[in-house]
Amino acid sequence: MLTAFIITFREVFEIALILGSVIGYLEKTNQPQFKRGVYSALGLALVVSFLAALEMRGLFTAYHTTANLLFAGLTLVAGALFIVGMLWWQWRAHKNQSVTEKIAKFVEKEERVGLFLFVFLSVARDIMEIVVFLSAAGVTATALNIVGALGGIAAAALAGFILLSGIRRLPIKNIFRFTTIFLLLLAASLLIQGFHELSEAGVLGMWVKALS
Repeated sequence: MLTAFIITFREVFEIALILGSVIGYLEKTNQPQFKRGVYSALGLALVVSFLAALEMRGLFTAYHTTANLLFAGLTLVAGALFIVGMLWWQWRAHKNQSVTEKIAKFVEKEERVGLFLFVFLSVARDIMEIVVFLSAAGVTATALNIVGALGGIAAAALAGFILLSGIRRLPIKNIFRFTTIFLLLLAASLLIQGFHELSEAGVLGMWVKALS
């Protein structure tokens, strides 16, 4: 339940910040003509990511229905590496250029397609990350996990509203720092489980012998 809450909270909160920043900038600079493209990108991202999520969910849940220790171990290791890779990619992306700078660049140059793709890819990526992170962590659709996920979505939406409406300042860096640490610990746990499964399958022993 806690895993589902934190993962969904982090990703939905990031979506809320991106959309809020885009809409807020367009309103501040009086550029309403871009809003239709933003909403269209949001709708398309929800549809595409939902369909893709169904396929990816099937790939990861295969781990839970197979007795193949090798496949299980490789799936867990791949999930851990994916989480670490995505966190690293997010850090590099946010470090290089802020969201506001990207939005300003698209608006100033009248790049509607660029703004559309930015919103679409940002939303779709975060939704896909929710699916992959939850699947890699082995979070199943139990009542508690569903409640945790819905709670994370609601909390993220509320936090985004409070922040973007100016009601109160929130420690955004601390929020992302905490969730990043949690995800890194989750990745470490998956990696340990994966090595355990590979050890049970006899793969690690074969690798050690091959290297020695």
